[in-house]
Amino acid sequence: MRDRRRYTTDFNTPVTGQIKDQKLLIKIAAGGQRIAKSQSDKPRRQLMAKLAVLLCLSVMFFDVMAQVGGSQIRRCRTADEIDGSHWDPFVSCPAITGTNEASVSDETFTTILEFNGTGADYIERWTAQGFDPVERVYAWNGAQWKGPCGTGYGDCFYSPLEWMTREYWDITRGTLSTENIGTWLYEELWAGEIIESLTFEVRELKLSALSGADQVGIVDQNLPRSLVLKLESFEDTGIEDETISWSISGPKGAKNAAVTGLSKTNQDGVTQATIHLGTKAGVYEVTLNNHWMLTQPRFSFEAIVDIEDTNPQARHPAVEEGVGENPEQCDFAGNPHCPVHRQQVPEGNRYCTGRALPH
Repeated sequence: MRDRRRYTTDFNTPVTGQIKDQKLLIKIAAGGQRIAKSQSDKPRRQLMAKLAVLLCLSVMFFDVMAQVGGSQIRRCRTADEIDGSHWDPFVSCPAITGTNEASVSDETFTTILEFNGTGADYIERWTAQGFDPVERVYAWNGAQWKGPCGTGYGDCFYSPLEWMTREYWDITRGTLSTENIGTWLYEELWAGEIIESLTFEVRELKLSALSGADQVGIVDQNLPRSLVLKLESFEDTGIEDETISWSISGPKGAKNAAVTGLSKTNQDGVTQATIHLGTKAGVYEVTLNNHWMLTQPRFSFEAIVDIEDTNPQARHPAVEEGVGENPEQCDFAGNPHCPVHRQQVPEGNRYCTGRALPH
């Protein structure tokens, strides 16, 4: 005959035991460990059993609490970093550390959820800019936790000491937009207490000119040099296969102003545009944008009727006078060309890019 008895620790954690062959097997729920005890010297043995349970649960509790402040959030920057054939598909995705920044262009965000502390529910909570809060509950049933599967489909059971990787998204992976730029908060709760918390900033993309900015051109003609642009993340990583939109404004009544040739960004995040100035002299402003940008960069270009409208001698005395050591050469509209990248032109406090044109 088996005599089943039920014991309770000081933490009100159920501990089940049974007598068999003069041995009392007390199964500690927190770790699945077993301690064999004899029936002799019963009070002392029971006290030792309770202390063992207390020690085991305490170690696990502090192991869980040690997670506080530690980053377990990863940012998969592209789909290529996700390996569905690996037991941890996000192993190649870097952790959010240091300045706790991520990019709005990132493919997904993931976390590692560890089931260490028994006896209470776990809660996984995301508070994301521009989205409703996401809260997933993993309910403790006395032996396991029941909660959402990592795939987003249905419920799964998780045993003590198990862990899983979990994406922010459910079932279908979405795409972030400018509404999601800002502060994100990830939290894990156990027994109603926050045991891990991480705040990180999702940054917008930036677009800058590598060359071709600040040119002067002839009315109703293309600028002599292309406007070369680079789209990149906060960490200066070029963003590939993105479209840049544009608008152009100029003097009242001017016609034909346009931006052409803008293709999708290459693997380095680079693309280029040809600027066609309008039919009237004055300043034309080109505004560029991308769906992952809040800040819209603007570039100004001056249209003149002909070369007489500018003063190339003041800007480029070495070329006009034929003396001196200034290496600039001018194009037909008076734009400086330098053999040295981004060399300053002292006379006009201008910067020039590209190479000297052959004469």
